[in-house]
Amino acid sequence: MVRSHAERGNENYETLAVKSPHFVKDIAMRRYSLICRLIMLAFWIGALAWFSYEPESSTRYWWIGVIIGLAIGWGIRSMLPGVRTLAATPTETPPAPQPKQPPAAKPVAPKPPARSEAIALLATLQREARFVDFIQESLAGYSDAQIGAAARDVHRDCGTVLQRMFALRPAVADEEGKDVEIPAGFDAGRWRLTGNVTGEPPFRGRLVHPGWEATMCELPTWSGDAATARIIAPAEVELK
Repeated sequence: MVRSHAERGNENYETLAVKSPHFVKDIAMRRYSLICRLIMLAFWIGALAWFSYEPESSTRYWWIGVIIGLAIGWGIRSMLPGVRTLAATPTETPPAPQPKQPPAAKPVAPKPPARSEAIALLATLQREARFVDFIQESLAGYSDAQIGAAARDVHRDCGTVLQRMFALRPAVADEEGKDVEIPAGFDAGRWRLTGNVTGEPPFRGRLVHPGWEATMCELPTWSGDAATARIIAPAEVELK
């Protein structure tokens, strides 16, 4: 479909009116001013004809001038597209900036119930070495041979648990019974002095015990609820 010059002009001016309304409205006002001037020119042509030397034809000339002026004005009006559209197009103001919404708070995962690390260690020793059973059992009715046989198993299994969780090693590399020197400014957490402790370091003495040091600490993770956080070993029931 072929569009006329006026239709294409109207489309272009409508697009321009949206993008730059102030500039396009200024053009529209200039066009209106031009049309008014042409109409006034036609009026003055008729007026001059009225006062001409041919009174009998003055009325005819006057109407001819008015008609010519109106025709010229209407023709220019139709050739200058977008006047009606521009006059009716309201000035668009930019939208007010929307306030930024604060980011939604991330849901906080519930914390697992707390359990003492000492309880976790006791529970592991009981489960794998029957340590609590051995300590809590009265030994009055058992012979030394029976106690020794039971202690052997508990000793072995407890050592396995401690080594797996803590990877124990001596706190000092020297052997028991060997003379050692304690330097000035020694760490009281690593060295414990007994016997005749007088004067100022350095000290010399016999190593009675090398101590123990944990090179790691990996306790089992607790997955129960708060009601059973202090249960070391659950009650066992054999069903009939």
